[in-house]
Amino acid sequence: MLPEDQYYSSAEKFIKKKYNCIVTGRNKGYLALGLVDVIGAYETRSEYHSDVELIVVEVKTTTSSFGKSLGQSLGYSLFGERCYLVVTFSDNENFSKEQQYMANHLGVGLIRIPVDSIFKPKTSQIETVMNSKTHIPINSQKQYLLHAIGLTKCVSCGIYNSEVSMHQIEKSSMSKTLFTNSVIRKLYLCDQCYKGIVPEKERLKKEVQLDSAKRAARTRKYRTAARKAVQTRKEKEQLGGEVSETI
Repeated sequence: MLPEDQYYSSAEKFIKKKYNCIVTGRNKGYLALGLVDVIGAYETRSEYHSDVELIVVEVKTTTSSFGKSLGQSLGYSLFGERCYLVVTFSDNENFSKEQQYMANHLGVGLIRIPVDSIFKPKTSQIETVMNSKTHIPINSQKQYLLHAIGLTKCVSCGIYNSEVSMHQIEKSSMSKTLFTNSVIRKLYLCDQCYKGIVPEKERLKKEVQLDSAKRAARTRKYRTAARKAVQTRKEKEQLGGEVSETI
């Protein structure tokens, strides 16, 4: 049997295609709450509403300790609206009726990955045995996981976009935040809201600071590369001297 993480890619590709995920990721979360094996974010959009929901997945290679595996999957509902347990099976195996009953009781979805004789996944035959019910995550944990896979929410208009296209603003809080124990809050604004809310003078000041930081980062990168080049040259010269002495 292959390690569980060897099936993450197959599970990720399946949920991305099956549920039209706009972004996916693997092995993200808090160590204190658990790292989610596979994550998928998909849009729920209508004429008057736009939001992103998360699919969170636990991958297992066996149904032994099935109740414990269900508990792990259900625990991921702290992060996302839909939680799934993915298990690998040989061709003639599947979730039992009892296992499906328990999963349905907890609202955990089930996905079956068939494997061949050497335990490689048959990706074209992966199937959803049972859909997840809708859960209500802790919003701060959902936002953290979205951020971990590169999506952020504008605090003004509520639109989601890639983190690189958003403007980050840090604000100090009077009290420490839950889970992260920090007094700094990281807020994001889309480009349109950023220009409409933040004064031009402050925007220009921040742009100058960002440019300075980028130049400093490039300088550090070049200096590090130069030091490595010098060190490599010295090592080659030293090695050449040792070879000459040997001859």
